[in-house]
This record gives sequence, C-alpha cells and structure tokens, in this order.
Amino acid sequence: MRQHRRQTNNPRRGFQAVELVFAVPILVAVLVVALQCGKAMVIRSGVVQAATVAAREAGKDAGIAEVAQAVNCVLAVHGIAVSERPGSGTKVTVQAGRGNVQEYGDPGIPAPRVAIRADETLVRVWVNFDARRIDGHRLFADSCGALGLLFGTKGFAAGALTKRGQAIRVAAEGREASAGQDGQRNASNTY
Repeated sequence: MRQHRRQTNNPRRGFQAVELVFAVPILVAVLVVALQCGKAMVIRSGVVQAATVAAREAGKDAGIAEVAQAVNCVLAVHGIAVSERPGSGTKVTVQAGRGNVQEYGDPGIPAPRVAIRADETLVRVWVNFDARRIDGHRLFADSCGALGLLFGTKGFAAGALTKRGQAIRVAAEGREASAGQDGQRNASNTY
C-alpha cells in the first residue's frame, strides 16, 4: 500500500507561520496598552470627581481628615486610597485662602502653592501611575513606562476651587476651559 504525499504549490507556506509568530505578540502588546489606557482614563475621571467632592467638603470648613475621607470614598471604586505612607503615590492638599495649606498623603509628591483669593479654598488630588491599590498591587501594569510616554506625565492631578458657601468651580494645574457665563470652570490635567 502506497501512501501518497500531498504536494502543495504554495511557496509562502513557511513564511505564513513566521509572519504569525511575529504578528501575534505585537497584537497582544497593542491590546494590553489599549486596555491600560482605557483604565487610565476611567481613573482620571475618578480623580476629577474626587477633587470636586473634596472641594465641597472643604467649602464647609472640613478638616484635612474629612476631605481625605471624601476623596477615599470616591476613589474606593478603583481600589485606591490616599495614604500617608511614603511611596503610596497619592496625595490630597487643601489650600484655604492665601496661606494655610494642609497636606495628606505621600510626602514625595510636591504640592506647589497657587495664588488664590482669601475667600477661596483649593483642593488638589494626585494619583501617580506607580500608585498601589488598597490590596497592595500596582494600579497599572506598566512595567515599561508606556503610560508615562503616552501621557507625557507621571500621574494624574485634579483640583477644585470653591468659595465658602457658593457653587464649586473646578480647575486643574493651569489649564481651564470656560463652561459658560456663570463663571464655572471645568478642567482636569495630568502632571
């Protein structure tokens, strides 16, 4: 009994396998980066919301502990908590008027002062890309610094400015976009 060998006339037969070996890792890497960028955008939105909620609390003359608790309530959805532990990658500051600045969080994150009026309170929230979640895992699986390269920053920062007893105006790190004639400004920023 003879076995017949099937002959193919496809000269690219071996090249297709080689192309597949090179293409699959590239496609997987693109997928991972896309998922991390999507996760980063969701967390950025959470940081902006946390700054807004914290400004409401600070506008009621709450202390830094109450403001940090309000931020933690918003960021808990993402598994993030502001901690005073060095290297935590998170920080909250409350600047009341022209001087008094209270800080809670990672001492390694610099918190510059901003010129505001005496009747205003500015709350800022920072979350670094290397921040740790509540369970101790990294917030982003970013071992090669791709998020920093894509965003040109090392984390997210958002700030909210309020007058005591009035509507909140959100502002962040220099960039502001007018939202209407009522004087409210909304913006977020990466740092």
